[in-house]
Amino acid sequence: METIIKKAACYCRVSHEEQKLHGLSIEAQKEDLKQYCKRNNYKIYKFYIDEGLTAKNTKRQGLQNLLSDLDKFDIVLFTKLDRLSRNIIDANLLDQQFKSNNVCMKAIFEDDIDTSTADGKFTFNLKLSLAERELDKTSERIKDVFRYKIERNEVISGSVPKGYKIVDKKLAIDENTAWVVKKSFDLVEELMSARAAFIQINNVYNQ
Repeated sequence: METIIKKAACYCRVSHEEQKLHGLSIEAQKEDLKQYCKRNNYKIYKFYIDEGLTAKNTKRQGLQNLLSDLDKFDIVLFTKLDRLSRNIIDANLLDQQFKSNNVCMKAIFEDDIDTSTADGKFTFNLKLSLAERELDKTSERIKDVFRYKIERNEVISGSVPKGYKIVDKKLAIDENTAWVVKKSFDLVEELMSARAAFIQINNVYNQ
């Protein structure tokens, strides 16, 4: 009897924070998915990648591309459920959309996720609830840190405007570059044109 080879869409996602804090990477996810497909005789249709994006919503280009291709494969694979979504409503809507196109989904490192059974559906929503809670708590912690810094007049970002520098966690004028900013404003006022001022500054100071 001929073995039916299923086509798999492989979805990978990582946010900037996850990459920085936990060392997650798109390449590691791709390799895990490749090995899984090889062991289970799946043919990879395509990798859909969202790098530097959170799972707060489904407005991710890679995911949207995957959804537009639902008639081209049989299963959607990802390493863990939180790669696909951390929102209960979004994840259930995705599940419904997959099913309506006869496409199933699987987190290769979470064998207990099977939305075709009552227990599997319960586990699916339970894990999403935990992921959504962790996302919300992380957001709350970040807001608390920002609020604390603002109250102390400290900067909340490592990048600062031209003409400033960070001294003791606060903004201070950088005398080495501040003159460029002052000159720019003077030229805009004199020439009555930001574009003309930019051209003149670029011609004079980049020679």
